[in-house]
Amino acid sequence: MTDRRYFVGLPTPAAAGIVASTALLLEGVVVSRWQAAAMSVGTVIVALLMVSTFRYYSFKEVDFARRRPAQVLVLVVLGVLIVATHPQWFLFILFSLYLLSGPTRPLWTRRRVEQAQVLEKGI
Repeated sequence: MTDRRYFVGLPTPAAAGIVASTALLLEGVVVSRWQAAAMSVGTVIVALLMVSTFRYYSFKEVDFARRRPAQVLVLVVLGVLIVATHPQWFLFILFSLYLLSGPTRPLWTRRRVEQAQVLEKGI
């Protein structure tokens, strides 16, 4: 039985998003040799994350509008403003954060468990 809340490995659309947002971010920029090498290594890392066992949140069970409609509206308006002014940066940062969420998730989970254990011992 799989947990619908997570994907195992980086989803293909997110991998394509990070590659495309990098190209969009560097549009019109003359890429040096070391930058080209870094992009090549980054592409290989993205490919490895796609076949990894890291769990990525799927957002399938989240109902944003039902929980806090006013906050969701503010976030949507803020997102639209950012996309309208700096779409290349917004997309690159958004996909990069999602890409990093898989490998860093076990660290955050372990930290929360340790904090909960400290609180239980302290009480």
